[in-house]
Amino acid sequence: MYLRALSAVRDPELAQRSVQFFVSKHIAPGDAGRALEEAAWEHPEIVWTFATTHIKQFQQRFGFFRWNRLLPSLAAGFTDSERADDLVQFAKQNLAAQGQREADNAANLIRFRAELKKRELAKIDRWVATKIVRVSANSQSN
Repeated sequence: MYLRALSAVRDPELAQRSVQFFVSKHIAPGDAGRALEEAAWEHPEIVWTFATTHIKQFQQRFGFFRWNRLLPSLAAGFTDSERADDLVQFAKQNLAAQGQREADNAANLIRFRAELKKRELAKIDRWVATKIVRVSANSQSN
């Protein structure tokens, strides 16, 4: 429960400290992996940067097989195609074949989300704006 709360912090500085804690010896590797995956949805840049700049520490902490699955899942929160390309390139240089396949799958999902965001975000913004105008008009008339 506490790890989940630390994974969902909004403050980037606290998120950075949480990521460091997750990788420490104080957290079991399985729990740490799940906490990192959850944190990557809220702060993908922080988690990705930490993981890719502390490769040896992650490999030692999580072992060969878990590392090959964990790294692609840490990038899954991104929604821009450039990050998908970064993931694939990083995986080619640092993961085994199975990890590269996992990275390819994660990259495809990132690209899908990027395209969806590009196609739908403006529509969603317009819809929200109409709702805000209506709520604002209603509260002014009361």
